[in-house]
Amino acid sequence: MSLIIAYIGKKGCVIAADKRRIAFFGEKENRELLEADMYSGDITTDEELYKRAEELDVVLKISDDASKVRTVEDVALGEVTTRGSMETKRKRIYGTTNAYQIVELSGSNVTNITKGSSSIIVFGNKIAKSLANDLIQKRWKPSFSLKYMGDIFGGIIKDIASKSPSLGKEYDVIIKQDSSLSNITGQN
Repeated sequence: MSLIIAYIGKKGCVIAADKRRIAFFGEKENRELLEADMYSGDITTDEELYKRAEELDVVLKISDDASKVRTVEDVALGEVTTRGSMETKRKRIYGTTNAYQIVELSGSNVTNITKGSSSIIVFGNKIAKSLANDLIQKRWKPSFSLKYMGDIFGGIIKDIASKSPSLGKEYDVIIKQDSSLSNITGQN
């Protein structure tokens, strides 16, 4: 699972996302058990994840180069994807100044749409979302510039990545202000 943090407001839009992608190969029950251990917070490092995967005879493929944010014309877009053997589920946030839309898809079918004008939105597993929300409350102020918000969101991703192998420390940030878009890539 990914972590995507988005700010949408009158100044513009900032969307940040980690770049980690994890594929699990092995028996379904063991894959689900490994994912449950990881998302519950029981596994806190990559080393622990690999060790537990070996115990369960699950093969992992981890990469830290997934691009989960991009631009579509004048709109910033963040997307998380969950692939199963039978279907792909995606959750997207489209953001611009004072407007956002969250679209949930199963395959190519839209299952839910939510719209709003101003918010901070976090996509991720329970542990990552909880940690992100706590850190946002401690670090963020509405008076901050969009650039500084992007820096804060990137720092939050790196902090959570040090506590959960479900995230990587590398991240991307897209900032949308009026009619301009800028991309920032952050690393360890």
